[in-house]
Amino acid sequence: MITDRQRSRHWMHLGSSDMAAILGLNHWRSPVDVWLAKTKRVPPTPANGAMLFGTYFEPGVIQAAEDGMIDGLPPMQITQAYNERRIPRSPILDHRDGTVVGTGEPVEVKTVGLRGPVHDEWGSTGTGEVPPSVYVQCHVHLMALPEAPACWVLTADGSRGFGWFHVERNQEVCEGILRESRRFWTENVKADVCPEGVASLELLKQIKRKPGS
Repeated sequence: MITDRQRSRHWMHLGSSDMAAILGLNHWRSPVDVWLAKTKRVPPTPANGAMLFGTYFEPGVIQAAEDGMIDGLPPMQITQAYNERRIPRSPILDHRDGTVVGTGEPVEVKTVGLRGPVHDEWGSTGTGEVPPSVYVQCHVHLMALPEAPACWVLTADGSRGFGWFHVERNQEVCEGILRESRRFWTENVKADVCPEGVASLELLKQIKRKPGS
Protein backbone atom coordinates (compact mmCIF):
# COMPACT_ATOMS: atom_id res chain seq x y z
CA MET A 1 0.00 0.00 0.00
CA ILE A 2 1.20 3.55 -0.77
CA THR A 3 1.05 6.30 1.85
CA ASP A 4 0.25 9.96 1.17
CA ARG A 5 3.92 10.82 1.79
CA GLN A 6 5.07 8.25 -0.75
CA ARG A 7 2.50 9.49 -3.27
CA SER A 8 3.71 13.10 -2.88
CA ARG A 9 7.31 12.02 -3.61
CA HIS A 10 6.41 9.77 -6.55
CA TRP A 11 8.36 11.81 -9.09
CA MET A 12 11.70 11.19 -7.35
CA HIS A 13 11.96 7.49 -8.25
CA LEU A 14 10.38 4.56 -10.06
CA GLY A 15 8.19 2.02 -8.30
CA SER A 16 7.24 -1.56 -9.10
CA SER A 17 3.99 -0.59 -10.84
CA ASP A 18 5.91 2.07 -12.81
CA MET A 19 8.22 -0.63 -14.14
CA ALA A 20 5.29 -2.76 -15.30
CA ALA A 21 3.97 0.26 -17.22
CA ILE A 22 7.40 1.12 -18.68
CA LEU A 23 7.67 -2.44 -19.99
CA GLY A 24 4.23 -2.15 -21.61
CA LEU A 25 2.64 -4.72 -19.28
CA ASN A 26 0.16 -2.55 -17.39
CA HIS A 27 -3.40 -2.49 -18.76
CA TRP A 28 -4.15 0.92 -17.24
CA ARG A 29 -0.90 2.90 -17.58
CA SER A 30 1.56 3.48 -20.42
CA PRO A 31 5.24 4.53 -20.47
CA VAL A 32 3.99 8.01 -21.41
CA ASP A 33 1.85 8.09 -18.26
CA VAL A 34 4.93 7.33 -16.17
CA TRP A 35 6.98 9.99 -17.97
CA LEU A 36 4.30 12.64 -17.45
CA ALA A 37 4.23 11.85 -13.73
CA LYS A 38 8.02 11.74 -13.21
CA THR A 39 8.55 15.04 -15.06
CA LYS A 40 5.79 16.61 -12.94
CA ARG A 41 3.59 17.44 -15.90
CA VAL A 42 0.67 15.97 -13.96
CA PRO A 43 -0.07 16.13 -10.22
CA PRO A 44 0.27 13.05 -8.01
CA THR A 45 -2.50 10.56 -8.74
CA PRO A 46 -5.24 11.01 -6.13
CA ALA A 47 -6.34 7.94 -4.25
CA ASN A 48 -9.31 6.49 -6.14
CA GLY A 49 -11.82 3.91 -4.95
CA ALA A 50 -9.69 0.92 -5.94
CA MET A 51 -6.61 2.38 -4.20
CA LEU A 52 -8.56 3.10 -1.02
CA PHE A 53 -10.02 -0.40 -1.07
CA GLY A 54 -6.51 -1.84 -1.25
CA THR A 55 -5.22 0.45 1.50
CA TYR A 56 -7.90 -0.63 3.95
CA PHE A 57 -8.28 -4.30 2.99
CA GLU A 58 -4.67 -5.38 2.32
CA PRO A 59 -3.85 -5.61 6.07
CA GLY A 60 -6.91 -7.84 6.41
CA VAL A 61 -5.60 -10.18 3.72
CA ILE A 62 -2.27 -10.40 5.54
CA GLN A 63 -4.13 -11.12 8.80
CA ALA A 64 -6.10 -13.87 7.08
CA ALA A 65 -2.82 -15.42 5.89
CA GLU A 66 -1.36 -15.34 9.40
CA ASP A 67 -4.56 -16.80 10.87
CA GLY A 68 -4.44 -19.76 8.48
CA MET A 69 -7.62 -18.72 6.66
CA ILE A 70 -6.17 -19.08 3.14
CA ASP A 71 -6.44 -22.71 2.02
CA GLY A 72 -3.13 -24.40 1.21
CA LEU A 73 -0.94 -21.48 2.25
CA PRO A 74 1.94 -22.57 4.50
CA PRO A 75 1.92 -21.08 8.02
CA MET A 76 3.66 -17.72 8.04
CA GLN A 77 4.13 -14.53 9.99
CA ILE A 78 4.32 -11.33 7.93
CA THR A 79 5.77 -8.02 9.02
CA GLN A 80 4.53 -4.80 7.40
CA ALA A 81 7.26 -2.62 8.91
CA TYR A 82 10.28 -1.16 7.06
CA ASN A 83 9.14 -2.38 3.65
CA GLU A 84 10.75 0.42 1.65
CA ARG A 85 14.16 -0.13 0.06
CA ARG A 86 16.21 1.53 -2.66
CA ILE A 87 17.53 -0.88 -5.29
CA PRO A 88 21.28 -0.22 -5.75
CA ARG A 89 22.50 1.25 -9.05
CA SER A 90 18.97 2.08 -10.15
CA PRO A 91 16.26 4.77 -9.84
CA ILE A 92 13.88 2.22 -8.28
CA LEU A 93 12.52 2.60 -4.75
CA ASP A 94 10.64 -0.58 -3.84
CA HIS A 95 7.54 -0.63 -1.62
CA ARG A 96 6.42 -4.18 -0.88
CA ASP A 97 3.33 -4.97 1.15
CA GLY A 98 5.09 -7.22 3.62
CA THR A 99 7.99 -9.56 4.37
CA VAL A 100 7.76 -13.13 5.62
CA VAL A 101 9.43 -13.43 9.01
CA GLY A 102 12.17 -16.06 8.99
CA THR A 103 12.55 -16.47 5.22
CA GLY A 104 12.79 -12.78 4.28
CA GLU A 105 10.60 -13.34 1.22
CA PRO A 106 8.60 -10.34 -0.05
CA VAL A 107 4.81 -10.27 -0.07
CA GLU A 108 2.57 -8.55 -2.62
CA VAL A 109 -1.16 -8.24 -1.84
CA LYS A 110 -3.80 -7.80 -4.55
CA THR A 111 -7.52 -7.14 -4.18
CA VAL A 112 -9.05 -8.29 -7.47
CA GLY A 113 -12.39 -9.10 -9.04
CA LEU A 114 -14.22 -6.23 -7.36
CA ARG A 115 -16.00 -5.15 -10.54
CA GLY A 116 -16.59 -8.59 -12.03
CA PRO A 117 -14.77 -11.87 -12.78
CA VAL A 118 -10.98 -11.65 -12.72
CA HIS A 119 -8.97 -11.58 -15.93
CA ASP A 120 -7.84 -15.03 -17.08
CA GLU A 121 -4.18 -14.01 -16.67
CA TRP A 122 -4.52 -15.25 -13.09
CA GLY A 123 -3.84 -18.97 -12.91
CA SER A 124 -4.86 -21.50 -10.30
CA THR A 125 -4.14 -20.64 -6.69
CA GLY A 126 -0.91 -22.16 -5.39
CA THR A 127 0.92 -21.69 -8.71
CA GLY A 128 3.23 -18.96 -9.99
CA GLU A 129 0.79 -17.97 -12.74
CA VAL A 130 0.12 -14.27 -12.17
CA PRO A 131 -0.55 -11.44 -14.66
CA PRO A 132 2.59 -10.03 -16.36
CA SER A 133 2.30 -6.72 -14.48
CA VAL A 134 2.23 -8.54 -11.13
CA TYR A 135 5.13 -10.76 -12.26
CA VAL A 136 7.22 -7.60 -12.82
CA GLN A 137 6.21 -6.17 -9.45
CA CYS A 138 7.26 -9.41 -7.75
CA HIS A 139 10.67 -9.22 -9.39
CA VAL A 140 11.16 -5.61 -8.34
CA HIS A 141 10.54 -6.78 -4.76
CA LEU A 142 13.03 -9.61 -5.27
CA MET A 143 15.62 -7.16 -6.61
CA ALA A 144 15.29 -5.23 -3.35
CA LEU A 145 15.80 -8.48 -1.39
CA PRO A 146 18.59 -10.27 -3.29
CA GLU A 147 18.69 -13.22 -0.87
CA ALA A 148 14.99 -14.07 -1.28
CA PRO A 149 14.28 -16.97 -3.67
CA ALA A 150 10.63 -16.14 -4.38
CA CYS A 151 7.80 -13.67 -3.82
CA TRP A 152 4.42 -14.51 -2.27
CA VAL A 153 1.29 -12.98 -3.83
CA LEU A 154 -1.81 -13.01 -1.62
CA THR A 155 -5.15 -12.20 -3.25
CA ALA A 156 -8.64 -11.31 -2.09
CA ASP A 157 -10.76 -12.18 -5.10
CA GLY A 158 -14.30 -10.81 -5.29
CA SER A 159 -15.42 -13.92 -7.19
CA ARG A 160 -13.15 -16.68 -5.80
CA GLY A 161 -12.30 -15.63 -2.25
CA PHE A 162 -8.75 -15.73 -0.87
CA GLY A 163 -5.90 -17.11 -2.95
CA TRP A 164 -2.12 -17.26 -3.05
CA PHE A 165 0.68 -17.56 -5.59
CA HIS A 166 4.42 -18.17 -5.32
CA VAL A 167 6.59 -16.48 -7.96
CA GLU A 168 10.15 -17.81 -8.13
CA ARG A 169 13.06 -15.50 -8.96
CA ASN A 170 14.19 -15.25 -12.59
CA GLN A 171 17.55 -13.50 -12.66
CA GLU A 172 17.29 -12.60 -16.35
CA VAL A 173 14.02 -10.77 -15.63
CA CYS A 174 15.68 -8.88 -12.76
CA GLU A 175 18.55 -7.82 -15.01
CA GLY A 176 16.13 -6.72 -17.73
CA ILE A 177 14.16 -4.59 -15.28
CA LEU A 178 17.39 -3.01 -14.05
CA ARG A 179 18.47 -2.12 -17.60
CA GLU A 180 15.09 -0.67 -18.54
CA SER A 181 14.85 1.39 -15.35
CA ARG A 182 18.22 3.01 -16.05
CA ARG A 183 17.43 3.58 -19.72
CA PHE A 184 14.03 5.15 -19.03
CA TRP A 185 15.34 7.36 -16.24
CA THR A 186 18.33 8.57 -18.28
CA GLU A 187 16.89 8.80 -21.80
CA ASN A 188 13.37 9.91 -20.94
CA VAL A 189 13.07 11.44 -17.47
CA LYS A 190 16.46 13.12 -17.10
CA ALA A 191 16.67 14.04 -20.80
CA ASP A 192 13.03 15.21 -20.73
CA VAL A 193 12.18 13.20 -23.84
CA CYS A 194 8.71 11.70 -24.13
CA PRO A 195 8.77 7.95 -24.86
CA GLU A 196 6.84 6.52 -27.78
CA GLY A 197 3.16 5.80 -27.28
CA VAL A 198 0.17 7.66 -25.92
CA ALA A 199 -1.04 8.65 -22.49
CA SER A 200 -4.25 7.33 -20.97
CA LEU A 201 -7.29 9.59 -21.34
CA GLU A 202 -7.65 10.01 -17.57
CA LEU A 203 -4.09 11.26 -17.24
CA LEU A 204 -4.41 13.62 -20.22
CA LYS A 205 -7.24 15.35 -18.40
CA GLN A 206 -4.87 16.21 -15.55
CA ILE A 207 -2.18 17.91 -17.66
CA LYS A 208 -1.77 21.59 -16.81
CA ARG A 209 -2.06 23.42 -20.10
CA LYS A 210 -0.62 26.85 -20.76
CA PRO A 211 -2.11 29.33 -23.27
CA GLY A 212 -0.32 29.08 -26.59
CA SER A 213 1.42 25.79 -25.73
